[in-house]
Amino acid sequence: SSLPMKTKLISLFLCLLCQSVSAEWVRGDPNCTAWVKPETHARELENRAWLIGFLSGANMAFSLDADHKPFNYFEGITTGQIYLWMDNYCRTNPLSSAMYGVGELMQERNKK
Repeated sequence: SSLPMKTKLISLFLCLLCQSVSAEWVRGDPNCTAWVKPETHARELENRAWLIGFLSGANMAFSLDADHKPFNYFEGITTGQIYLWMDNYCRTNPLSSAMYGVGELMQERNKK
């Protein structure tokens, strides 16, 4: 099964994200406070655009399973559901950021 390989790749991805504390690896990553309560409507739209862009990049980076068959993290989930998922993640993890939320979402979607 390709599941263990995907899990390893996503775990590596999350480990790399953890390293970003000491260096800025990801530009524009909104923290969860800014996600839940954006300063302006424009900031909310910017946060949402960032999320879909970052998730799209991660989707492309991890789009093949161990057998080189396509795997799509967007399959079966709408953009609105992604925003709602991030809303819930950030309310539960107020000291986190959207970047870490994407990693969690990818792990959750990988189990399906």
